[in-house]
Amino acid sequence: MVGKQCLRSTVKLALCLSASSLHSWFETVDAISQGIGARGGEREPATKPVVDLDPTRLPILLDASVLNNISELPEPHECKYSAGTLNLTLQSPMKGATFRCEDPEDLISPVKGEEMLAYQVGNDGACDTSNIVTGDDWHFRFGVVPSTETKKQYAAVVGRGWSIAEDRQLCYVCTSKIDANKKCNVIVTIPQAQLTNEATCEQEGSGVLASFKADGSDLSVTLTCPSGQTLSPAVDEKQAYTGDLCQQTAPLDDISPGATLTDEKTKGGEKQYKLKLKSLPEQPRLFCYQCKGTSTTDATKSCDLYIYAPTQKKGRDGGTDTGSATMYSPASPLVYVSVLVLAVGLGNSIFL
Repeated sequence: MVGKQCLRSTVKLALCLSASSLHSWFETVDAISQGIGARGGEREPATKPVVDLDPTRLPILLDASVLNNISELPEPHECKYSAGTLNLTLQSPMKGATFRCEDPEDLISPVKGEEMLAYQVGNDGACDTSNIVTGDDWHFRFGVVPSTETKKQYAAVVGRGWSIAEDRQLCYVCTSKIDANKKCNVIVTIPQAQLTNEATCEQEGSGVLASFKADGSDLSVTLTCPSGQTLSPAVDEKQAYTGDLCQQTAPLDDISPGATLTDEKTKGGEKQYKLKLKSLPEQPRLFCYQCKGTSTTDATKSCDLYIYAPTQKKGRDGGTDTGSATMYSPASPLVYVSVLVLAVGLGNSIFL
């Protein structure tokens, strides 16, 4: 196994895979959010709320147990030129995936100084060397560990969490230094987050993620606030926070036609609510709420809830295909080049 080894680019130190340095990825951000709607003070009213989403600004799911136990990278897999392709899947984003070319002197691309880069994977599943994404855009870290007395040079890819909208695929190419025609593609998959349709706030300052079922079999999500807290926006307001970074407030019907929010029951002091859709939306949508204290002294205590609504996949005949949902394509162009990273609360979710 590879210990707390530093990942180096071909020129300088890129990052060290120790618990402290990995935590710093989340601390070194453009802005820190104290929760939904906190950035920049009060949310400004919009003439027409923007409910469309940029896939680079969706929340991601973090595994707190992984963040607290970062110690080793897996043994590297070798990309053999005779095979042509090596497929790797991150079992845990923060523990990453590692690979090496057949010879330590072989070239790995794309590499450009200290930049964290990767090729996109096309809709056909092949490596698209004409399209490059950055670690800041797609929230991964990449580094090359030089050869040592006991190990050949290898590369490592580490994710920053599970995307709620899609599987994300990155590609690297090993090219023989002796024969440039010998190549092997390394395709790294960071799986989509596996979410349920229940969002339960259990501690203040945390963030909770849930999703409507992608096959449309259950068009409801249950939201639960702890004792002494209620949902905001309130049920009778018929609104939700939405849009990029949940910075907009919009009527439920504007987010997804026919959407409703109702009081369900009180269970042991907990308040439960039901968010329902008439159908999965034509474009992905995000519903954001807060569980907030009801008394003056508890007004600042809150827990954030993020509810993702995927789109329904259309069959070839134009009808509904209940087998899967259409998510953002990993090969689709990214709208924003510079992404504002926000850490949300103190819990399991951060915004991309």
